Amino acid sequence: MEEFEMEFVSSSHLEAVGYREDIQTLRVQFKDGSLYEYYNFPLVEYESFRNSHSLGSYLNYQIKNKYPYNKIG
Repeated sequence: MEEFEMEFVSSSHLEAVGYREDIQTLRVQFKDGSLYEYYNFPLVEYESFRNSHSLGSYLNYQIKNKYPYNKIG
Protein backbone atom coordinates (compact mmCIF):
# COMPACT_ATOMS: atom_id res chain seq x y z
CA MET A 1 0.00 0.00 0.00
CA GLU A 2 1.38 3.40 -0.98
CA GLU A 3 2.30 5.80 1.81
CA PHE A 4 -0.11 8.67 2.35
CA GLU A 5 0.17 11.49 4.83
CA MET A 6 -3.30 11.42 6.36
CA GLU A 7 -4.80 14.49 8.01
CA PHE A 8 -7.59 14.21 10.57
CA VAL A 9 -10.62 16.27 9.57
CA SER A 10 -13.66 17.76 11.26
CA SER A 11 -16.56 15.85 9.75
CA SER A 12 -19.49 13.80 10.97
CA HIS A 13 -18.66 10.90 8.61
CA LEU A 14 -15.00 11.29 7.62
CA GLU A 15 -12.08 10.61 9.95
CA ALA A 16 -9.08 11.56 7.80
CA VAL A 17 -8.05 12.38 4.24
CA GLY A 18 -4.80 12.25 2.32
CA TYR A 19 -3.66 13.12 -1.18
CA ARG A 20 -0.69 12.18 -3.34
CA GLU A 21 -0.20 14.51 -6.27
CA ASP A 22 2.40 12.25 -7.91
CA ILE A 23 -0.22 9.53 -8.47
CA GLN A 24 -3.30 11.81 -8.39
CA THR A 25 -4.97 9.75 -5.69
CA LEU A 26 -7.25 10.82 -2.85
CA ARG A 27 -7.51 8.55 0.18
CA VAL A 28 -10.50 8.88 2.51
CA GLN A 29 -10.90 7.14 5.86
CA PHE A 30 -14.43 7.05 7.25
CA LYS A 31 -15.32 7.03 10.94
CA ASP A 32 -16.47 3.40 10.60
CA GLY A 33 -12.89 2.49 9.66
CA SER A 34 -13.47 1.90 5.94
CA LEU A 35 -10.83 3.27 3.61
CA TYR A 36 -11.30 4.32 -0.02
CA GLU A 37 -9.03 5.60 -2.75
CA TYR A 38 -10.21 7.81 -5.62
CA TYR A 39 -8.05 7.82 -8.76
CA ASN A 40 -7.25 10.33 -11.54
CA PHE A 41 -8.03 12.97 -8.91
CA PRO A 42 -6.50 16.35 -9.82
CA LEU A 43 -4.85 18.62 -7.27
CA VAL A 44 -7.33 21.44 -8.00
CA GLU A 45 -10.20 19.10 -7.06
CA TYR A 46 -8.42 18.12 -3.84
CA GLU A 47 -7.98 21.79 -2.93
CA SER A 48 -11.69 22.44 -3.57
CA PHE A 49 -12.59 19.41 -1.46
CA ARG A 50 -10.39 20.51 1.47
CA ASN A 51 -11.74 24.08 1.31
CA SER A 52 -15.38 23.04 1.14
CA HIS A 53 -17.83 23.83 3.94
CA SER A 54 -18.82 20.15 4.27
CA LEU A 55 -16.36 17.44 3.31
CA GLY A 56 -19.03 14.74 3.43
CA SER A 57 -21.39 16.64 1.13
CA TYR A 58 -18.58 17.48 -1.27
CA LEU A 59 -17.55 13.82 -1.37
CA ASN A 60 -21.12 12.70 -2.04
CA TYR A 61 -21.98 15.25 -4.72
CA GLN A 62 -18.66 16.11 -6.40
CA ILE A 63 -16.45 13.02 -6.05
CA LYS A 64 -18.49 9.79 -5.79
CA ASN A 65 -19.57 8.44 -9.17
CA LYS A 66 -17.25 10.95 -10.90
CA TYR A 67 -13.85 9.39 -10.16
CA PRO A 68 -12.88 5.72 -10.25
CA TYR A 69 -12.36 4.30 -6.77
CA ASN A 70 -11.63 1.18 -4.75
CA LYS A 71 -12.36 0.21 -1.19
CA ILE A 72 -8.96 -0.72 0.20
CA GLY A 73 -9.79 -1.28 3.84
